[in-house]
Parts: sequence; C-alpha cells; structure tokens
Amino acid sequence: QTPDVNHLHTNDTWLRSLYANLHAPFNAAQEAANLNGVSVAYAAARLTAIRAFQASGEYFDNITTNAYQLYLGRLPSSAELTYWLTQFQGGLTREQEIAGILASQEYLNRTPAIIGQPVNPSPQTFVDAVYLQLFPGYTRQTGEGDSFVNGLSANPPTLTRLQVATILVGSNVYRFGSPPGSNVTIPNNGFIERDYLLYLCRAITTGPGSELAFW
Repeated sequence: QTPDVNHLHTNDTWLRSLYANLHAPFNAAQEAANLNGVSVAYAAARLTAIRAFQASGEYFDNITTNAYQLYLGRLPSSAELTYWLTQFQGGLTREQEIAGILASQEYLNRTPAIIGQPVNPSPQTFVDAVYLQLFPGYTRQTGEGDSFVNGLSANPPTLTRLQVATILVGSNVYRFGSPPGSNVTIPNNGFIERDYLLYLCRAITTGPGSELAFW
C-alpha cells in the first residue's frame, strides 16, 4: 500500500497494529486479503471517529493539563479546565491556548526558574524562557529576540507578552523546527515532529517530498 494523503500510515501498518495490540498472530497474505478492503471502506469512519475524539472535552482537558504541567509546573484547577474547554468549544486553537498561558503573570514569575537564573522576572527572562520551551534544542543567533525584549521594556511598552507569545507560537520554527544543536538527536524538533514521535513512535521524514515538506 502507498501512504495516504496525510502521510500518516498505510492500511497494512494499521491492520498490523491492531493485531499487535490484541497480541494475535498476523498472517500477512490471508489477513491482508480478508481485511484490507474493510480498512479502505472504513477509512472515512476512522477519520470521523478521530475528529470526534479531538472535539471531546476529555481531549481538550488533556491538552490543557499537559500545557499547564509543561509551562506552569502544576495541574490546572477544575475551573481552569472549564474555562479552556469553553474557549476550545468556541474555536480556540492549541497555539492560542499556549500563547495565553505563556502570557500569564504566573508564567512570567516562573521564568527565572525555567532558565535557571537567580534573577527577578523581566522581559529578558520571559523571552529567554519562551524560546527555551517552545524551541527545544534551537540555537539562537546573536541578538535574536532583542526586538521582543526592547518592545516589552519600552515605556510605554510597544509589545505585550501575549503578542510576543503569539508570534513565536505561530512561527515556522515552533511548527517545523530547525536544524538542532549537536547535542540534540531529534532531526527538527518542531511540534509536528514531536507529534509524530508521540502518535506514530517514529521520526518524521525530511527533505524534498517528505512528510515534513507536506505539512
């Protein structure tokens, strides 16, 4: 089989994963002949089911919990889960939620600890922490991020933390990564790359005509 248009899997690998999860033997010739047509026929149904999961309150609660643990170092309260669920149901995206969390005073207060510096929270610690957490393994160029620090530090400020976070969360470096430092083994390490590792347990392919190029 050839990969589907989303480059996520083939019918054969999907069927094999079902047998593996059920700890049942897989006879390639027989089962492919018997079941491959079924997987094709129900491809639309699988997609519908996945979309239903992704629109569920449990899925959104899981996204919010993971974001709070990563960026705020704690679990969200029930009121916070309810708030973000309402926002998601109104059309909020994952990137917008992350930007909102990063822009909070609570996150700003944590930024010295995130970057490991015994200093007071400041525009500089905020920018440094956001770069560190959004772009793991990324090597900043000299002066990169200075415009954000200057905008946040101006009197009156010309940028807000939400604006800075929104710009960085919406960047190609966040979504698709970049060639990492020598101590980083993940090829690009954008969030799409990390989703491949999470859901498909493998690295995304790179280069012309690759999965990374597709997305």
